Amino acid sequence: MASGLRMFESRETRSGINPASVQHHPIWRTSQIKYIDLPDKEFANLRLEPGDILFVERNGSKAELGRCALWHGEIADCVHQNHILNVRPNAARLLSDFAMPWFDTDAGKDHFFRSAKTSSGLGTVNSSERRAGPVPVPTLSVQKQIVDRVTKSRAEIAKLKADAKARADVAKADVEAMILGATLVE
Repeated sequence: MASGLRMFESRETRSGINPASVQHHPIWRTSQIKYIDLPDKEFANLRLEPGDILFVERNGSKAELGRCALWHGEIADCVHQNHILNVRPNAARLLSDFAMPWFDTDAGKDHFFRSAKTSSGLGTVNSSERRAGPVPVPTLSVQKQIVDRVTKSRAEIAKLKADAKARADVAKADVEAMILGATLVE
């Protein structure tokens, strides 16, 4: 009888983050977004908010276990699937932009590797292990300084990568032109 009643619950299809969507910060594979038929009463518990840190709960690759990314609200009213663990730090004590990169450090990854359970070839982490992550918590002003420095460094890295790609493209075009005889070899 209870299952029959569930059929009549108010439901709505929502965009849902799945493990394939969660890539190392700050990359999202929005092409991997799926849709979830979700009862309205579950929406509030699963709805993502800007600043949430999402973790892949299980993976066949040890290197990918605990993979995480920071949610900035890229999709409105989006939820997470059951193989994603969600962390919503208390912003009065811990900035998400500070905590998330820690989980990508060797210390953060080692925390998951040491506490992971294995079954059927899949490594898994649970919410208790996630909460036990020994993230350092300096003052908010120090966290902001570190976040600003990391953000600046990432922007510099992105610029260097773009410059390197542009130079590689020019070099490739030059080589092709020489091979095809369009440009003389000097």
